[in-house]
Amino acid sequence: MTVASDQIATVAAWLTASSQPYHAPLGGFVERGPYGTLVTVGIDEPGADVAALCAQGVFPIYTPQTSPVAVDLSVPLNQDAIAERAYHVAWAAGQAARDPSARFPPVAVVTLATPATTIREAMTAAGLPIDLAARGVLALPTYALPVAAVERLAGVLPVV
Repeated sequence: MTVASDQIATVAAWLTASSQPYHAPLGGFVERGPYGTLVTVGIDEPGADVAALCAQGVFPIYTPQTSPVAVDLSVPLNQDAIAERAYHVAWAAGQAARDPSARFPPVAVVTLATPATTIREAMTAAGLPIDLAARGVLALPTYALPVAAVERLAGVLPVV
């Protein structure tokens, strides 16, 4: 295993934990559905255009490293808005770089400005070195998010 594969496995576990049902205040459980899903793509391959999925609340997160969990593109039932989840992932990665005790690993996070943007292009634009064994990389499809969400994300992205 590499540092990057360990980090991606930790992100996958974090996403799974964030997708679990929770106790309702008056009893019972509230089903949530997937918080997000890791989608493995080649570093030089563009991902699919996921704007229609994102509009339904599905949150695909691209990575050039192999994900240890299956892709789940089902529509979540009771999750926060996709813009909030994207911000949370970026924020958590940024915090992890400063706090080694964080539950989220210090992965790099870049943006995909168009469906044709590759992860290598996004990493180069962010000034990231391309060593896929040394650090996990997440790429957020910001082209599929509302403009206000992209503007808010600009304050925390890229995480290098």
